[in-house]
Amino acid sequence: GMCPYAARTLIVLHELGLQFDTVEVSGRPKPDWYLEINPRGKVPAIRVPSDKNTIVYESAICDEYLCDYYDLSVGGDRNLMPRAPSERANIRLLNDHYDTVVGPAQFTFLMNKDSEKDEELENAMEKSLDVYEETLKNSGGPFLIGESFTLADVHILPFVLRLIVSLRHFKSYELPRKRYPLLLRWYELCSARKSVQEAARSEERIIEYRVSILNNTGHVVFIITYVDLCLFIWEKIESSDGYGANGGRRYMHVHVSERSTQPYVVIFNN
Repeated sequence: GMCPYAARTLIVLHELGLQFDTVEVSGRPKPDWYLEINPRGKVPAIRVPSDKNTIVYESAICDEYLCDYYDLSVGGDRNLMPRAPSERANIRLLNDHYDTVVGPAQFTFLMNKDSEKDEELENAMEKSLDVYEETLKNSGGPFLIGESFTLADVHILPFVLRLIVSLRHFKSYELPRKRYPLLLRWYELCSARKSVQEAARSEERIIEYRVSILNNTGHVVFIITYVDLCLFIWEKIESSDGYGANGGRRYMHVHVSERSTQPYVVIFNN
């Protein structure tokens, strides 16, 4: 499994039917070759040689870019971003609500160690989630924008998974089905999609990761995921098996042949 930000983009790749493979890379600090691609050192990041070696990062921007690229260069009926301006704006507003309201409320409740504040923080989080229950009611479902699975669903799904698993384990909290019948049905429906299952992290890994944060013992693991529709070359580093040691850190360096003119995508996950 991978972090929720990279999971968003991995779901998009599966939904759009792009071919890809994965390589796990671990280490801190970020390797220089990665910082050359994304100076912020954040994940995910994508680079597409066939589009003037375009580099994009931040998961929401990566996802929209892939949808636009699919629309213009691949075509088909699998896109996740509608063409109607009103629907596109609605998706962005819903995504912004999760990033700026739900996410912080969820994290604050999870990390709170003052039991006297738990009820207040729980109420704040539930109020922020009411927006999605109301959205599903107004759209007619089963997805947030209606009948089609879109970036609105992709954007929040990996985080809802972590909300459900983490709060159940650490707070003995369950989303109340009476309050969120549509949201929980939406979650079950989306979780059954193959693209989501491919990107999902197991409950055990989610709990393990949260424990490492709570105990301040976490480590970074990179996963490089790339879509390769043409030719690529693996560059071996310092050893015959393609893995190199660097102060106890192991990583893989990937180069694309200059002869390659077709797109590929690199997603880095920590």
